[in-house]
This record gives sequence, structure tokens and C-alpha cells, in this order.
Amino acid sequence: EFYDGESVNSRGDPCVLNPTSCIVAGLLSGAFSGRMIVAHSIFSGANSHGGLSSLLSGSAVFDAGKMLSMTDVGGGTVTPGSTLVAESGGDQFIAFGRLVAGTLGGSVVNPLIDHAGAGLSGGQSFHYLAGLTPAITPGLSLASVTYSLFGATSPTFTPLGAGTVGTPAPGVLNSLTFVVNLSAASATGTFSMLLTDPAAQPISVTGAFGGSPGFISGGGTGSGACGGSGCNATISGFFAGANAETLGIAYEVDTVSFNCGINCGAVGVAVLKP
Repeated sequence: EFYDGESVNSRGDPCVLNPTSCIVAGLLSGAFSGRMIVAHSIFSGANSHGGLSSLLSGSAVFDAGKMLSMTDVGGGTVTPGSTLVAESGGDQFIAFGRLVAGTLGGSVVNPLIDHAGAGLSGGQSFHYLAGLTPAITPGLSLASVTYSLFGATSPTFTPLGAGTVGTPAPGVLNSLTFVVNLSAASATGTFSMLLTDPAAQPISVTGAFGGSPGFISGGGTGSGACGGSGCNATISGFFAGANAETLGIAYEVDTVSFNCGINCGAVGVAVLKP
């Protein structure tokens, strides 16, 4: 993009004199109703737990892909509060992020599953994924279309379930691929995932999913740095855009061998595109 001489400073930087010209384009912004999901480590405070939430229908406010507030699992709201953004991204349809090092804000309706007031420190993380309600074009039909990783948070390896204690730590999501069959009414297919745990040991997962464009769920099994019976994976997500341009996914991989505490597993969120 080109700027005239009166719109830049002496170094040719348009952001100083016209900061609005530097707002990140193509990222989800404003207030909207849509789909959202969270996945998180154990945290400090009452009712600590770790894992993957159910997919919600609610409302949210975002600014250039960063969450300002969103409906929480128990009907309250969650905001970044005093936390820091470790990662964020997405596109104009779906946004994701991971919050660390602070206390989540918002309001609590159900103290057992809402997250306002949760404290995050060390490797503790709160992952979120939110996007516009799908409006798939009638008659759209996709067959064996491959969706590949576009952006993601670093997975958190954490004890799962309620009342657990341990030491969460970040790993790496190396790859995530979905092969999709989709119409305006249904969505099915398979997925594969490769993660690396905090000790740099790989975990490979394959599975299948089904549902509708507005809600898919599925599961799979894994091998590599898993417990004796192998890893188990759960995924949940949704498509967005008139032509299913974007796929948002949250996941939980259980029974990993990395020692982060009782029932250690990995959680995270990701965005994919064909």
C-alpha cells in the first residue's frame, strides 16, 4: 500500500501520524454472536480443573483477532483481565488465542465451570477459539477437501479433570490436517495430528469426525509418547464463511507419557484452511 508524503513521518512510517491505517486487516473484530470453545490447563483458585469445554453458542467482542470478552462455559463471561497474550491469530471468520500470567476477568454464573477469577502462572494457559455463526451457501458440496494448519496456540500439557495438581508446560503442534466431506447440512471426515511434548517427544494421532458445519466432534487414538494403552484424542469445532473457508478446532489428547501430574494430557486450539 502507498501513502502520500503528508501521511508519513520522516522515516516513511504511516503508523505514527495515522495509527488507524495500521489496524490489522483481515482479523475478526467487533461484537458478534457465534460459536466459541475454551481449553485450558489447571489454574490457581477455587474449582481448578483442566480440559476441553463443550462448544458454545454465545456472544463475543474481539479487536483485531484478540478477545476482549466472550460467553463462558457456565453462562458467565470471560475477559483477559490481567493476563498476557502468548499467541493469537485467525482470520475474519475465526480467532484464537492463549492467555498466560495473570488473572482472568469477567463474570461468574456457575462457579464450577466459569473461569473469571482463575489465576494463571508458570505454564498454566487458557486457550480460546471463537467465530461467526456458519452461514454455508445452500448447495455447497465439498468432497475429500484437505484443510491444513493455518495457525494455532502452543498445546499445554497439563493434568486433566477437576481437583488435580501438577506442573503444566507448553509443547508444539507440528501439524494438523483434516480431510473433509461437507454440505450445508453435514460434515464428516478424518484428521491427523502430530504434537511434540515439552520433552521433545512426538505424539501422532489419527481419527474421524462427524456433525454439521456448525458443530463437528470426533475422536481418535495416538501413539508415540503415550501411556501404556496409547493416547486418546477428542476434537470439537466448526466451519465458518459462506464457502467453509475456515475451520476452527479445539482438542484434548489424553494419557500422554510426559510427567506433568496425574492424568497428564494436552489441550489447544487451531485454525485450518483448504
